[in-house]
Amino acid sequence: MRPFIPIALLAGLVLLTITTAMAAPSPPPAASPMPVVVITNADKLNGYIAAADFLSHFTAMYSSASQLFAPSHDDDAVDLDLDLDQQHYLRKSPFFANKEEEKTTGHPHPPAFAVHCTVDDATTTFAQRVADLGCIVHAVPTQSSEEQWHAAFTAATSSASDAPLFLVYVPSMHAGIAGDASAALAAAAKMPTFTHAVVWSRVGADSAGSQEMHDLEAFGWYAALEKAAVASLAAESGRMTVLRLAFALERFLDLAADIEDMAALRFNLGDKGVLFPITLHDAVWASRNVLVYASEKSLDEHRIKSVMHLTTQQPHTGQSLAQAATDGLKRAGVLTRPIRYEPLSRDQAEQLFMSQENVTPDLVTVLADVFECATRPGAACQQVAPIEEVKALMGGGDRAMRDPAWVFERYAEYFTPGGLL
Repeated sequence: MRPFIPIALLAGLVLLTITTAMAAPSPPPAASPMPVVVITNADKLNGYIAAADFLSHFTAMYSSASQLFAPSHDDDAVDLDLDLDQQHYLRKSPFFANKEEEKTTGHPHPPAFAVHCTVDDATTTFAQRVADLGCIVHAVPTQSSEEQWHAAFTAATSSASDAPLFLVYVPSMHAGIAGDASAALAAAAKMPTFTHAVVWSRVGADSAGSQEMHDLEAFGWYAALEKAAVASLAAESGRMTVLRLAFALERFLDLAADIEDMAALRFNLGDKGVLFPITLHDAVWASRNVLVYASEKSLDEHRIKSVMHLTTQQPHTGQSLAQAATDGLKRAGVLTRPIRYEPLSRDQAEQLFMSQENVTPDLVTVLADVFECATRPGAACQQVAPIEEVKALMGGGDRAMRDPAWVFERYAEYFTPGGLL
């Protein structure tokens, strides 16, 4: 026999249930999966710095007290209620990220990223350094097939198959670069959660083969890279941005031993050649902004086009770069002698570059061609990025680009005896 429940009691239970349900707070929405960004060629200098910066500024970490440290527009200042030992630990941690300064910028917290990196060979010392940063490493050798790239992207999103997938394609420069880019972009575009790719290229790539640049092989490589990128499925679907970069000052880390030993910047820029150099630090911030805008579907609103340019507005000669090196190392407290500029012929420069540790023949070609191009009046490699593009890439102009001295100050330890990468 079913238990007897008085009608009045039943009605009261129903009313109580409805009232309780209405009064109870709604459960929090399910957390969105952390976006995944894959940075290519992290076992090379450019890719390594890109990975290090993403991990330093655009990831999230929890302390033992489970306090989330969110990314910040302030690159260096520690603004946390921590003691000095804890602050020192966080500064050195590859996952260090500061609180967002909403009170001054008015911006919400930018999303954090799970950072994955590709390397040629996961068993090398260089790959281990990438892993030590905190990056999740995937082996994708040069000239890998689309299937190999697909496997890497699948592994990167395996823990959260619905996580948005982003790609920062940092090229490894060589004559077969177009095939590498085609395979990577094709595989990325076919991933179900692929959102956007930023492809790093070079200012002047669109003028490779012109009268002023016909003999500069490296620019032909960049042109091939861009041709492959533009022809990709990612570009066809509006999910790809080519970022043309000026000479990156961090490349002087390749020459750090010579700069420290000779107290000189020595390369083939001549007496009147000019560069409009950037820091890779700024290229990373620009790339991250593009990815965020893409995730928000606001690329047009932020005036991000399929091809963007990033340069400084201020030209620099060999002499002014040497002064910047002097200023930066002095600010860091490691300057022993003022840094001078010594112009070299191309042959002399190539011999010097090749004598440095970890500099490949292909990189020698890139460095020598970029410096040589900067000596040729009217060459497209000397193009200055429209200020509107720079502001858009930097987040609307609320963050200034770094000056050349900053690089030498930040990496001062590498310009001291025994301080090689």
